[in-house]
Amino acid sequence: MTSEMPIKFSSSSSGISFLLPFCLFFPFPHLVASEENILKERIDLIVKTGANVVLTSKGIDDVAVKYLVDAHAMGIRRVEKEDLRNIAKATGGTYLTYRCGSVAH
Repeated sequence: MTSEMPIKFSSSSSGISFLLPFCLFFPFPHLVASEENILKERIDLIVKTGANVVLTSKGIDDVAVKYLVDAHAMGIRRVEKEDLRNIAKATGGTYLTYRCGSVAH
């Protein structure tokens, strides 16, 4: 699909129709590629530490899962925070908190 292809919305009851550019409904390809590059760099940094399992209390994006699998690692999502602390303590791992560009131990 091209960005020039318009999408038409209309209401038969009011007789009003709108013709909007296709690009308003789908992200620009360069933004998606940039986001995927950032994600790939972050996954690479994690894998370079020697980690082959990543546990998180949040979800994991499908693209991130793909990069983890490509790196022969696995991601486990929606783990309770207390369980994360206990697993880190039992395995000698590190429990990290990531907020707004900074990492806290």
